Amino acid sequence: QQMLVMARSSQFAPTELAKAMKTLALAGLDAKQVYSAVRDVVNFAIAGDTTIEKAADVMTTVATAFSIAAENYAYVGDTISVAAAESKSSVESMGEAFKTASVINSQYGVTLEDTAIGLSLLANAGTQGTSAGTALKNMYADLAGRTPKVEKALKDLGVNAIDPLTGKMRVQKDVFVDLMRALAERTPEAQSKYLRVIFSERGEKEAMQILKNLRKALATYAALSGIAMICVLDFAARHACFRFHAVDGQRLL
Repeated sequence: QQMLVMARSSQFAPTELAKAMKTLALAGLDAKQVYSAVRDVVNFAIAGDTTIEKAADVMTTVATAFSIAAENYAYVGDTISVAAAESKSSVESMGEAFKTASVINSQYGVTLEDTAIGLSLLANAGTQGTSAGTALKNMYADLAGRTPKVEKALKDLGVNAIDPLTGKMRVQKDVFVDLMRALAERTPEAQSKYLRVIFSERGEKEAMQILKNLRKALATYAALSGIAMICVLDFAARHACFRFHAVDGQRLL
């Protein structure tokens, strides 16, 4: 009965809703959780202009990877939608990027929000969809010290990708800000060499573009008093930034 009511109030037929519910059930949700989550899946599908079955697949994959309960599926959809809206990416493309990158939570303890920041940075560097997800996974692996050469390069620059207190990866954006400042003291040739060593030829281009966007953002917002503006997204018409209070680092978004 609930499915029929939802079908009348949405653009999806009962058969489509049934497929979405099946996807949710296959992900391990019980009947109560399925009914709790399916409306959020419908909203996400509409926002992303995609099929409800694909929306269910994305949301269950991401929610499971980040250990997010069914009653919080709306937050998963909102996070993906906001990341897409504030970058050069569609909701569907961003959803696929999240699916591909979601393993970084179990590998490096990366949160859903920090994944959104990383994928948004990559979207504005011209890398989207599954390619962005793969690139983000590779970047975390590189910054974690994939090889002794990478570890030495980061040490030479004084950049710590691992939080010494927690043993977990620091937020990628913060690491890139440290990297940007360290590279600013080197020649252009040395900068390129360091980036190639750390990210290899595979990820050097994306890393350079991310650093360029960060430099541009910091220059744009340098005049603002009391707030450090760390830009993570770059629209055609404006910058969308995550704001941090200069004193205690409180997110003001």
